[in-house]
Amino acid sequence: MSTAPDEKRNTGQIIWGALVDLRAQAQIASRQVLADVTGFKLTTIDDHVNRWVDDGKLRRPVPGVVEIIDQLPPPRPLSITDLPDGMTIVELGDHEMRMWPQERRALAKRLSGDVVQFSNIEYGRETSVALAEMLAELRKLQRANRALEGEVRRLQGKPDPHAQMDLLGSDA
Repeated sequence: MSTAPDEKRNTGQIIWGALVDLRAQAQIASRQVLADVTGFKLTTIDDHVNRWVDDGKLRRPVPGVVEIIDQLPPPRPLSITDLPDGMTIVELGDHEMRMWPQERRALAKRLSGDVVQFSNIEYGRETSVALAEMLAELRKLQRANRALEGEVRRLQGKPDPHAQMDLLGSDA
């Protein structure tokens, strides 16, 4: 891990160091791996990891696995001005760039991948939300359907085959 001896670092520094080392080695950082690497109890690992997730320092790509979120500096002011002669002035923070249409197109071609990637991420997020809503509605309709089937069976004097499972709280 780091060059500092473990006894001079606090628990959080040791766990964070393990996360950094695992990332550098392209290893998956699960809570169990962190516990094995650091020797700390899972509850200690969970306390620190949960706090870092809440603080935006870590994210959970899948349950039980965490990744470090790169902390980027705040965005610099950006200004783009199109001039009547076809030139474009791009000002980013303290930097100014004057570009002709051909240069602008070349830059746009290079940046188009970022646009597509953002669009795909947003589409995936929206799809996940819609799917979760549809799944919740489907489960609600299934429960209502079972209740209606049970009512029909009751009115017909037949036993409800789901009644036993419903007592167990199953969504069968």
